[in-house]
Amino acid sequence: MKILTITTDFPYKSEDGTITQGGGGSCVAQLVRGLDRKGIKVSVVTREEKNLKKELLDIPIHRTKFIYLGFRESKITHSIFALPSAMNIVKKENPDIIHSHNPAAALVGIACAKVFNKPHVLTMHGPWSSVRLQNLTRIIARKIESFVLKNSTVTTCDSNALVEEMKRLHGVKTIGIQNAVDSELFTPMTKKIARKKININFDGQLILFTGRFVVEKGLDTLLDAAAIVLSKEKNVKFLLIGGGFNESIVSNWLEKNPEYSKNILVIPFLKHEMMNPAYRAADVFVLPSVAEGLSRSLMEAMICSVPCVATEVGGNVELLSNDRGILVPVRNSEKLAVAITKVIDDNEFAKRLVRNAKMFAMENLTVERRINSFIKIYKLILNKVN
Repeated sequence: MKILTITTDFPYKSEDGTITQGGGGSCVAQLVRGLDRKGIKVSVVTREEKNLKKELLDIPIHRTKFIYLGFRESKITHSIFALPSAMNIVKKENPDIIHSHNPAAALVGIACAKVFNKPHVLTMHGPWSSVRLQNLTRIIARKIESFVLKNSTVTTCDSNALVEEMKRLHGVKTIGIQNAVDSELFTPMTKKIARKKININFDGQLILFTGRFVVEKGLDTLLDAAAIVLSKEKNVKFLLIGGGFNESIVSNWLEKNPEYSKNILVIPFLKHEMMNPAYRAADVFVLPSVAEGLSRSLMEAMICSVPCVATEVGGNVELLSNDRGILVPVRNSEKLAVAITKVIDDNEFAKRLVRNAKMFAMENLTVERRINSFIKIYKLILNKVN
C-alpha cells in the first residue's frame, strides 16, 4: 500500500537541531511515522521552510514554494505551488490513496485524485472555516471547506464534536478518529526539576497556557481572568508559551495592566522536546479557545497529570467531561478565574481531576489505536475500488 500525504504543515529540524512543528503538523507526522513503521510506504508533499536543516523522518518529503504574506491565510499560496509537484509525484509513484490534511491541502489532493482517478481521504484537524473571524474570510473559507468535503472519498475528523459540526454546516457524513498522545514522550519528573529545566525560579502556583497567540485561542479572556485571580491570589504566576500571528494581544494587555507584569511570564518559543518539563512545572493548564478540535496540548497536559481548565467547545468537551477537568463558557473571564482558583485552592479536587484525566488518556488516546483506525479506512476504500 502506498499513501501520498499532502499537508501545509509538517515538522522538521531547524539549524539549531530544534524540532519545529505546530499541533496539526505534529498530528500528521505522528500518522506518517506510524504508517511507515507498519510497512506502509508514505511520501509527503508540504511547504518549504527557510531554516530547515534536516527532515524529521527518513521518507520521501517533497517541499514546495510558500509565500508568507503576513497573515495566516498565506497557507493557501502553498496549494498553488504544490499542485505541479504533487501531479508529478502521483504520476511517478502511483500511490493507492491520496490523503490530504485540512482544506487548503485538499484542494491539491482532490485535483490530483480526479486527474489520476485515485481515492482521496481528507482529515480535518479542527474547525477550519469557523475560526475565521472576519465575515468575508469566513464565507470564502466555508465554501472551500464545503467543496473539499463533498469531493473527498472519505473525510475524517479529529474529534467527535467536529463530526457533528461538519454535518451541521455542510450536510456531510464524516468519520471521527480522535487525536492521540504518545505517552512515551512525557516521562515523569518533579516540579522542582521541571521548573529548573525551563528556567522558572518560582515556588508558587504556576498556571500554564501553550499555543499560538491568536484571538481564537482566547488569550484576551485568559489575561482578564489572570487579573481577577491575581487580585486575590498573591503567590501565582501565569506562564504563556507560544507566539505567532498576534503577539500584541499580550504586550498590549501588559501596557494597560503594568501592575501584573511580574506575574505574566512569556516564553515566545520553546523546543518541542522541552514541553514535557513545561507541563510538569505547571499546577494548572488552561485552554480558553473560542473554537477547538481535539487539542494536542490539552491531551499532553492530561497525560502529564496537570489539572485542566478549558472552554466548553469542540473536542474539549469530550476530553474533560465526566470529572476529568473543568469546562467553562467561551469568553467568560469571571468563570474562568473561578475555575482556576478552584483548582489551585482545592488540592483533593485537583488530584481527582488528574487521576480521571490520565486514566482516560491512557485508555482512549493511544497512537496505536489512531494508526490502526486509518489503516482500516484505507483497506475499506481499496477493497471497494478493487
